[in-house]
Parts: sequence; structure tokens; C-alpha cells
Amino acid sequence: MSITEYAIKNKAVSYFFIAILAFGGIGAYFVLGQLEDPVFTIKKATIVTYYPGANAYEVELEVTDRIERAMQEIPDLEHACSYSRPGVSVIKIDIRQHIWMDTLPQIWDEIRKKIRDFYPQLPPGASRPDVSDDFNFVYGFVLSITGDGFSYAELEEWADDIKKEFSLVKGVSRADLWGQQDKVIYIDISEKQMTERGITPEDFQNTLGRQNMVVDAGYINVGDRRMRVMPTGEFRTPDQIGELFLHPGQGRQFNQAVAPITADLQTTQTQRPTGAAGERPEVEIIRIKDIATVKPGYLEPQQWQMRTDGKRAVGVQVAARDDDNAVKVGDRLDAKLAEIEARMPVGLEVHKVAWQAQYVREATKEFFMNLLGSVIIVLLV
Repeated sequence: MSITEYAIKNKAVSYFFIAILAFGGIGAYFVLGQLEDPVFTIKKATIVTYYPGANAYEVELEVTDRIERAMQEIPDLEHACSYSRPGVSVIKIDIRQHIWMDTLPQIWDEIRKKIRDFYPQLPPGASRPDVSDDFNFVYGFVLSITGDGFSYAELEEWADDIKKEFSLVKGVSRADLWGQQDKVIYIDISEKQMTERGITPEDFQNTLGRQNMVVDAGYINVGDRRMRVMPTGEFRTPDQIGELFLHPGQGRQFNQAVAPITADLQTTQTQRPTGAAGERPEVEIIRIKDIATVKPGYLEPQQWQMRTDGKRAVGVQVAARDDDNAVKVGDRLDAKLAEIEARMPVGLEVHKVAWQAQYVREATKEFFMNLLGSVIIVLLV
């Protein structure tokens, strides 16, 4: 008996299976994952190492060549190419194409472990190699926050609040800020003041570095208890930097690394005045605010900047999980954004720069209409 004959003689069974297939197909359509682009894996990584002060030949000989030999011990490495520039080494590596996506994170961890063990063999002054392998990560939802009359710090504060709220939304894998500026403290002093008092930029760096350095102060045993010593004096406001006493010339006696600061010092080194023969030179103790202006600001020139319709803005970028529905994630983000906008001050505006849910919804609707039209044409024919 053929299938056609069986289906005609047993119509109830045929209708039953047709109903199951129809309802199953409709149900599967509404639970299908929806993304703008399919998930893909880039099996490439970049290893960047900084070696300040070295020329290209020294970088190649002392850094690049050593890291390349260490990478050759990775069994799944297919190809590696490198180039060395003054002060920086860049190595690009490719993993074999037969490696599955699930095992790729383990290979990246193995590479980082190899570099971590190899780092002590690099020359002094070389930075720890940075491995970048996250090239296929895409932020599908991008917002920008603008506001007339609001300072940049206020825009960044509200953008950070939105980022934190979006991070808790179901289906969100990552949320980051974009376009935020680096905060710095500027110390402005004239060349005349520095020349008259015999002060150099190194005096500021050494004084501030020793004052704001985090060190272990030890402990005190009191009976059967051990009390930790926590010294105070760290900077909490820019005004406290101005109250710090500056010790000209004494900073050169300390051969230690200090934290870098950003200072606007337009001066050159000058000779420090000395006393008469056989006399001990007098050391002048002054406060920084007596000869300099301390003010907070942002790093100039700016490394990057975001603008929306010509207005200064701070961006919030969100990525959905690969196994979730981008349309549903977008609906959840819309609901959360409505809650946030309800408590935002007047004048602060949120713009949708890119919204993946909208693109996917339009593409899905277009596909469904084309499919429906094709089915109707076939049935009519």
C-alpha cells in the first residue's frame, strides 16, 4: 500500500499529523532565534608589547623574536606574522581552521598562560604583552546621551547609570561606555616661578609620587591581636594636592618608580642656587598652591570624541547574547529605557544611534511577506 492510498483511506490520521506539523511549525517560528548577522568565529589574535625607548631593531631582537619562539610551542598555531616599530612590537597569529568554536577559548587561555610564564624573560622596561582575540564581538544597540546646559561629567554620570541598568536586563551579555574622556589633574606653573625658586618638573613628580603611593605600612601586635597600620594622607580632592609641601631638589635622592601624573609645565631645567663655599644651602619649603594652580580636567588632546547632531555626547553600547532573540532583548531594553527616561532631568536627551531589534524586526517582516506571497502563488498555480 502506498503512502498516498493510506492517507486517503485514513483521513483522520492524516489530518492529525497535518495539524501537528502546522501547529509545530507555527510554534517554532515564534521561538526561533533572531539576529542581524549569523554567529561566526574569527580565529585570529594580536599580541602587542610596548618597549619604550628602543628602536625597531632592538624591539625585533629583544621582544618580537622571543615571543615568536614561545608561540611556536602552541600546537594549534597555523601562521604568525610580526612587525616591529620603535617602542612597540605587534604579532598576529592564526589558529588552525579545523578548531571548533567551543575549544577556541581554551587555546586563547593557553596562549595567555604561555606569555605569562615567558614575561620575566623580556628585557627590563618592556610591558606585559597584551593578547587581543575578541574581534568578532558586535554591539548591536548603541545609544548617545546629550544635553544642553549639562557638563560632560554629568553626561558621563547618567551614561554610566544607564549602562548599569542595561547590564541587568535579561539577554544582555555586555554593556560598555564609549566616548568617555580620561580624567586628569593639571598643575600649571609659570617658567618664571620655577626659575626663581630652582624647581624642576621632577620635583613635582617625585613629591606627588611619594605622597600618593600605596604601600604596606605593616602591623602592630597588641596582645593576641594583630592590628594593621593604615597610613592616611592620600589625595581625595584636587585641593589636597595644592596643600602638599614641595621639597625642591630632594626628589632626586630617591631612585624609585613613581606614578605618572599629567602636568602642564612649560619650562626647562635650571641650575639650583647654592650657598657660599662651606655653607649648607638653605632648602625652601613651599606649598604647591603657592606657586602653581591645581585644577581637574580632561586629557588634551582628546583621543576620541562622540557627537550626535553636532552636540557633545557620551555613548552606551550593548551586546545581546548569541543564543537569545535580538528582538525580545530590544523590547526589554526599550522598557528599561522608558523607566530611566521618566526620572531623567529636563534637557537630557537619549538618542538611538543603532538599534538591532528594529533592523531584525524589519528584515523578519520582509522575509515573512515574501514567504507568504510565494506560498499563495504556488497554491494558486
